[in-house]
This record gives sequence, structure tokens and C-alpha cells, in this order.
Amino acid sequence: MIKKIVDFFKKNYTNIFFIFIIFFGFAATYALAVPKVVRIKAKIVNVRTGPMLSYNVIGQLKSDEQIPILQEKNGWYLVRLNGDKLGWIASWLTDATEIDSAIKTTGVINTNQTNVRLYSNTNSPIIKILNQGDKINIVYSKSSWSQIIIDGKVGWVNNRLFDLTDDSSNNNENTLNNAYVLEPNTKIHQNPDLNSPVLKSLKQREKLKVIGTQGNFYKIKDAQSTEGYVISKFVTTEIPKPITIYRPKSLAQTTIVIDAGHGGNDPGAQANNGRHYEKKYTLLVARELKAKLAQRGVKVIMTRDDDNSVKLEDRVLMTNQVRPNAFISLHLDSSPQANQAEGITTYYYSRKDDLPLAQSISTQFKHLKTTNRGVAFGNYEVLRDSFYPSILIELGYINNDHDFTLIKKPYYREQLTSKIVDGLANYFK
Repeated sequence: MIKKIVDFFKKNYTNIFFIFIIFFGFAATYALAVPKVVRIKAKIVNVRTGPMLSYNVIGQLKSDEQIPILQEKNGWYLVRLNGDKLGWIASWLTDATEIDSAIKTTGVINTNQTNVRLYSNTNSPIIKILNQGDKINIVYSKSSWSQIIIDGKVGWVNNRLFDLTDDSSNNNENTLNNAYVLEPNTKIHQNPDLNSPVLKSLKQREKLKVIGTQGNFYKIKDAQSTEGYVISKFVTTEIPKPITIYRPKSLAQTTIVIDAGHGGNDPGAQANNGRHYEKKYTLLVARELKAKLAQRGVKVIMTRDDDNSVKLEDRVLMTNQVRPNAFISLHLDSSPQANQAEGITTYYYSRKDDLPLAQSISTQFKHLKTTNRGVAFGNYEVLRDSFYPSILIELGYINNDHDFTLIKKPYYREQLTSKIVDGLANYFK
């Protein structure tokens, strides 16, 4: 029996050796590739196709789920879902088993008995209490809260309870003392409010000094010593790649974002019969417009292509990420009283960047079966925060019986979208 076993190993030693090597190699590779595991701390976390809020949602994770991460990028984690799908989750919605985030800036607590909380809300458990003068390392800011690392733990502090500081003793890299404008035409506001006067527009890559923070704004000073407030998401610690905004000489060379207003749990304005809502008809027009532009060779991006909710901020983020040649937001107007007003209005925000596009398209509406109300200034978030030529078209009044009768008819929507395409074609000449 022993002789048979010895003979077997002599005849098959090569195969056995390779099997051993493969097994050992797999075991070693597995041991080296064990990824970091994170725990979901929010109630629900959306898994997206890319590392940004503008990407589509492909799944969800629930509170206390643990999942290994495969990669980190710009504050996002790449994870693998059941079914072998890969997606991205926001790192600030997880509680990592180890802390390795790069410190972005430092701050000084300006109030005694400042609570550091587990999550970014006032109902969250308190994990530490800080006093005036205590220094903090800030990892990430969103809305009115900032994530910090304190005693080896991650916590959250309300932005009004600390001031940014130039002290970089614990933060030699990536301090916001040297910050740069991320996108062209970024606005400096007089106050930390988007409705406050605009002091000036900044060019992409301009260098700024951050001298304070308030909510989701940074107080900044530019090279000409203009002081004001800029939305923090439009500032970066690294010099961004240059962006050139140009107008192609042919419609077929363009990329255009079409924004169907409202959607999902945001129905928009209501028709006089109480049964029809704005969100349905903006999507119908958007789809018709998309089809016509695609036939002309245009690359078309939709902010929504079905009846789902998309935040205004996410629509803007998507637009700025795509870097289109034009952005068109579609809506239906509504007056305080039924049948009080009618017609189409085309809104712009920037006289320099948006008005020429608005005029080119509005001119085409004069032959439609409703009033062309012309162009008007509109202080809308999707126009104000977009860095590229943008307009918002109120396609008519949904609570005007005449306008609503038109917008319901397929032949009218065909005429309407043809006029928009003609206006775009004239603009891109």
C-alpha cells in the first residue's frame, strides 16, 4: 500500500506541486487583499454609479450594514453589492473601522461647552464637549455641519460654533488658506445668501484666501482684496484643470442638458381640473425635445427621464459635471387666479452668458398659438449656479385653459420642440 502511494506521488509530483503553488498563491493574495470594512450609520444610503450626487442610484444600503470598500475617491467609497454590482457611497454616511482621511483644514472653537455629535444633527448623541479655543481638524463640510477627527474618532460640529484658522501646525497640506475657484463664473456674494447682491464673477482657477465660514459658504478674499461669500462646493484645495467655455459652430457638435422640471413627490403646478400636474408635461416635452436633438446629432443629457425626484442642487451638479454647451430647464407657469395669465416666458440669469441663448430661442415662439412673453431675468437656482449658458422656459400657464389645452396635444408639443431646436440651431452658427 505504501509503495503504491509513493509511486503515485512520483508520477504526479509536477501536478501536485502546481496545485500547491496555486492554492498558496490564492491564500496569500486573499490575505493581502482584505479590504477596509465600513458600517452604514445613516438610515438609508444610496449607492450610485459614480462618486458624486449627480450619478444615478443603483441600490441602497441600510443602517448598521457592514460592507467592504474597494477604493476611495474624493470622499466616496467604491463598494460591491449583491449580484456583483459595483457602486459608490458617500463616506460621511458611514462609520469606518479605521480613520485615514486627509485633513483638509483646521478650526478653533468659538463657544464654551460645544457639543461634538455622532451625526450631523442636534438630536444625535454627544461624543465629546469642547471649549472655546480648542483646535479641531476638519475633514469634510456639508450644509451647516462639519465632520472632524477628535481623539481618533469621527464627529460633527455645527459650523457656527467654530472659526477657520490659518494655524496649520496640524495641517501642513491642503489647507483652505490657498484655495482655488473650481468653475468659471463662480459668484462672490455680498452676504452668505444666494439672493444677496453679486459683487463679481470669478474665473476658474483664481486663487482665494478663505478667512471664515458660515453655513455652506466660505468668506473669501480674492487677489484684488474683494471680500465676500462663495458657496464652499465651488472652491477646491487643488488647482483644477482648465475649462474653456466655447460655442460650437454647429448644433451637431454640441452637448445639451435638458431639465424636465419637478418630478416624483414634487408634482409642480396644478391644472384647473385638479387632476393634471406640471411634472407630467415637462417630461413629455423633454422627451420630445431629446428625440429631435438626437436626430440632429446632439449629445443629450436628461436630468430625469422618468417620474422621479431630483433635487435642484443635484441637477446643477450634474450639469456642471457634464460641462454642456447649453442647459434648458422646462416648466409650466401658474398664476394666482385661474386664467389670469397666458403665454411662454424664457428666463435667463447672466446677461453675458445666458441672454443670447434666451433671445435666440424666444424669437422662435412668436408663431405659436399662445402669447410670447419674451425674455426676462430669473433668479433661479438652476440658472444661478450653472456655469454654462442656461435658460429656463415656462412653456405656458397650466392653470390657463387655453394654454393647457395646447400643451396636452401631441401636435402642439411637436411644434413647440421644433421651435426650440430651431432657436438652438441659430444660436450655434
